[in-house]
Amino acid sequence: MDGKSYQKFKELPPFCELDDMTLYVDKVQNDPSSSSSMRLRISMKKAGFPADTYDTDTKRTALSDLIARRFWESCRTYAKGNSDGNLGGMISIPRPGQEILERSSVVLSDTFIEVRFKASLPAAGKNVAGRSAVKMLTEDLPEIARSALLYSSYKMSKLYNHINTAVTAQSIRRSLKEKGLVAFIADNSILPRRDDGLAPMIDAVPFVSPEQLLVSFPTADGSTVEGMGIPEGLTAVIGATGHGKTTLIEAIASGVYDHIPGDGRELVITRDDAVVITSDTGRSFRNVDVSLLIKNSCSLSSDHADAAVSSAVSAAEMLEMGSRLLIMDDGSVSHSLLYTDDAIRGLIPADDETISPISGVMHAAGAEGISAVIACRHGDVVKNADTVIIMSKHSAIFGGCSRSMVNADPPVAMPAERLPMARNMNITKGRKDVHAAALSASKVEIGESMIKIPRSVRDVCEMSSMADAMLEAKDMMDGTMTMKEVAERLEVAYRRKIGSVEENIGPDRTAFRKYDLAAIINRHPDIVFAQRYPYSGRQ
Repeated sequence: MDGKSYQKFKELPPFCELDDMTLYVDKVQNDPSSSSSMRLRISMKKAGFPADTYDTDTKRTALSDLIARRFWESCRTYAKGNSDGNLGGMISIPRPGQEILERSSVVLSDTFIEVRFKASLPAAGKNVAGRSAVKMLTEDLPEIARSALLYSSYKMSKLYNHINTAVTAQSIRRSLKEKGLVAFIADNSILPRRDDGLAPMIDAVPFVSPEQLLVSFPTADGSTVEGMGIPEGLTAVIGATGHGKTTLIEAIASGVYDHIPGDGRELVITRDDAVVITSDTGRSFRNVDVSLLIKNSCSLSSDHADAAVSSAVSAAEMLEMGSRLLIMDDGSVSHSLLYTDDAIRGLIPADDETISPISGVMHAAGAEGISAVIACRHGDVVKNADTVIIMSKHSAIFGGCSRSMVNADPPVAMPAERLPMARNMNITKGRKDVHAAALSASKVEIGESMIKIPRSVRDVCEMSSMADAMLEAKDMMDGTMTMKEVAERLEVAYRRKIGSVEENIGPDRTAFRKYDLAAIINRHPDIVFAQRYPYSGRQ
């Protein structure tokens, strides 16, 4: 095969044995500029990982995540490409970030481990570089596999620390509700990020909880971790500019994900229904019930929303999806949604003001289980807060409870559910009958429509999964299912796909949250919505 036409690679067998492993060739590339799809499988018995490293879903995800990280690192060592003066020769999977996520690149069953990867088969010009290809597949790939897929290649302490970190995080997250908390920040956490976001900032001030908010949780290794528990209700985070308000808010927002040991936020844990609300000036929306925050707006639509309305609509949409924890920073959300300006409060007739600031409605919203954490320096937010946290020199100080937790306000009505309909949703582009692709961590293209969400997801692979899910959503959105039902079913379905040993969806997909998928659906220009009214008398 050496020196022959590149198309000779098409004659590679569909599978072959490599040492104690099996290599599957699923798709061979057409030319040197693209890549081939392959899988490498080893039995769990030969891999040698103890059963207690993958006997629960959380442990299985953590072990898969650790293997993916080691595989990625080994690829950069042994098969980074362009060896011997030839093109190609690269073996790769998407680089894992700081989060421990369910990824399609590594799949574990009770009997085997499978890694799905891309391989650029070596070429000398437009011909086969046979010797380089043999080295890549019979020397480099087995070396990568031995480094990543064998228990004996890991330090036991590092492996179990990675798994126990995820187990502890999940345990704390499940315990937050029963303790009346929305988030937990462990003492000695490092919250500030390096510029690239991939590691904690060097010489950052470790977090220390104020004594009044100190709580503790058991850990997977039998010890106890202490830190700050943020109670349910309205929490105001205040402080001078540059003293850590936004850093704390960002850390709390990231706490819906588990993080790797050494990240600094591995024990910053937030309830999994938390969402970040930001303004999204210029977005369109259809038939959203925003009456909780905007007067006489049970069914609001617009093709170009301003900052205040887009902020309120985003909050209503997430509440409709089932979120009961809103996270906001006054640097990225309209101030009109947070408070009423004291300077103009007495100048504008009361009947002219349409927006009800969230700081004013939160106490009544608490009856529906809604909580909010808001970084803001305005007195209205502090005055109405149940808990106040002062950030000073990146340290937290308890600011007291500004208001009684006894709810005397009238109850609020939650946003009405909507039934999405995608009959007119176009999924074609040019000659492609079906087109859906992630353009970045915040942009996706469905057909000829480009949708941008205001806050990036954690991984481009996550956006790729949601692009695929949008194609399935088109058939589901026929007016018989609510928005929440559609997004929840697809979230569950894709978690199963990503972890499935029977369904190979490639190495570049990651589990997503229903709230992020809903953000895409809500912004698609071709999808229309009809409301379902759960409360009598609401029209």
